[in-house]
Amino acid sequence: MAKRREKRPAAPDPVTVSAAEVGELFGLTPRRVQQLVGEGVLPKPPKRGRYELHATVRAYVQHLQARIEQGEGGPVTAIETARLRAAQAEERERRNAEARGELVSLEETQQAIAEVLAALVQSLSTLKARKAEELAAESDPRRVVVILDAEQKRIRDETSAALYAIAGD
Repeated sequence: MAKRREKRPAAPDPVTVSAAEVGELFGLTPRRVQQLVGEGVLPKPPKRGRYELHATVRAYVQHLQARIEQGEGGPVTAIETARLRAAQAEERERRNAEARGELVSLEETQQAIAEVLAALVQSLSTLKARKAEELAAESDPRRVVVILDAEQKRIRDETSAALYAIAGD
């Protein structure tokens, strides 16, 4: 018995698109699409101005993969390179500032703050004992204000002196 040949369905006509549609798909201008054809990156359109979509996409993907393999990553690589250079410059600036003594470690800063606050708390804690007798002897409220203002200034000055002393170290 003779085998019957099954007819294969005819291959559908490839989908074709304009240069503008290819450009929109790839984020390119129609002129750049034409340039890529001229450079041999994209296949020439079989019909004037109508590109086979499947073949064009495949060719452009291969082109991009080749660029990545060759280290020509395009905008993404350029952005990453710029970020890397900025980070390297920032690191060099930090090391230079550290070498010039312009940077203070977090630990040193915390220690300095703790010392100043301890002096301030000590000064405030002893305020009553230091000034109670003097204030009790005063009957003029304006004189009490003058005494308290002077003590407040003394505490501020002591705190400032402690900060400057630490900053000078």
